Amino acid sequence: MKLISCLDLSEVPDYARHDYASEVAVCLKEILDRVELPPPEEIPGTEDVEDNDGGQPLVRWQIPNTQITIARVAEGPRRGEYLFTSGTVKRVPDLYEKAKEHPYRTEDREFSEGFHDWYLSTPANPTVAVWIEQLPGWFRNRFFGLTLWQWSGLAFTVLVALR
Repeated sequence: MKLISCLDLSEVPDYARHDYASEVAVCLKEILDRVELPPPEEIPGTEDVEDNDGGQPLVRWQIPNTQITIARVAEGPRRGEYLFTSGTVKRVPDLYEKAKEHPYRTEDREFSEGFHDWYLSTPANPTVAVWIEQLPGWFRNRFFGLTLWQWSGLAFTVLVALR
């Protein structure tokens, strides 16, 4: 997912970075599919972020009416890049919880209804994912943080381990 490369993950521990970044990217897409975005001409472009004509380049920009901020990285290996800030990365799961009650925007844009639920209920292994897709939809319902197919697999594993 290209969106992951746009996240400032500098404050996320290495061991959790991939999984956390994946979920943040999915949540961020879900939020952006729901919030009203400014017209394209109001979104900063290349001319706003380049240091030309002696003017100062744009340092940060916040999507209007959100807590989602993109900023220029001041130091480190990604210095000079514009990324969703580490603060935004931390807030996105909570922001998604608030935004998920809002309807998807439908005007001339594609959106992925239920993408977050699909992400949480589908295994990362493509072979297993194919099997899970064959199960009835209710097997992907979530209870106490896991889907029914995950609880079933856990129960089966425990039973086999106890024998």
